Amino acid sequence: MTRGNQMTKNVKKASITKTYHTANGALIKGTPIRIEEINTQGQKVRVSDDVGRLFWVDKQDVQLD
Repeated sequence: MTRGNQMTKNVKKASITKTYHTANGALIKGTPIRIEEINTQGQKVRVSDDVGRLFWVDKQDVQLD
């Protein structure tokens, strides 16, 4: 799904290559994630972990499975 050519909706399985610490909790390196949305302008990706918590991470830190 495209909204103003800024976001695309794409759900795929992947893993994270860097540990992120946020107010939502930690997303540990190697954790399986689902790609929920990609911001094509800012190179950010919204992902969710197995519990359903959402995180915005850098695109280069996501490795497709």
